[in-house]
Amino acid sequence: MDAVLNDVVQVVVFEEKAAWLKDEVVLDDFEKWLEQIRSRYGVSATAAGGKKERPKGVAQLAQLVRRILDGNCGATQPDFAAAEVIHPVLLVNDTRLNAPAYGTFLAGEFLALLGSVPAGKRVMPLTVMTISDLENLESSIDQFSMRQLLADYAAAHPDGLVSLHNFMAVDPRYADKLKPGAQLMESSERL
Repeated sequence: MDAVLNDVVQVVVFEEKAAWLKDEVVLDDFEKWLEQIRSRYGVSATAAGGKKERPKGVAQLAQLVRRILDGNCGATQPDFAAAEVIHPVLLVNDTRLNAPAYGTFLAGEFLALLGSVPAGKRVMPLTVMTISDLENLESSIDQFSMRQLLADYAAAHPDGLVSLHNFMAVDPRYADKLKPGAQLMESSERL
């Protein structure tokens, strides 16, 4: 896992991917488009040359969440034993993933790979967050908690049809609390 926010009974697990979708494939054949998404953010059928690719993005998140659910984190991660709620977050560089179709598609892929959730545990719907969204939260998180934001987003849009970015921009609980990032403001003032 690339990052974790452990609130003891609630855990936010982050997996970051620095991949971009190619424009020519996005505008091409539907099946090629799906395969490109899977090759960068999930499990691809095959890589170039017929080799099987390793899991990425939502597939890695599903594996990590499964290990937490099953208690298979080993002696190095005993802190997850009390986790009852897990928030999976796919952190991406490509801002195109703010489009509705991507969040819905990746959430479905995540659920298919995750499997069943044991009684007494809960896995929240997948959140796709861009680095830009995270930077916007840098100076705003003192106004609310990351975990609460993710819980409110998942409750309002469990299907991923509305991006986290759009949710934060229009939801009255968050829209007025978002501030420009401190680094951006400092750079702007210096210029």
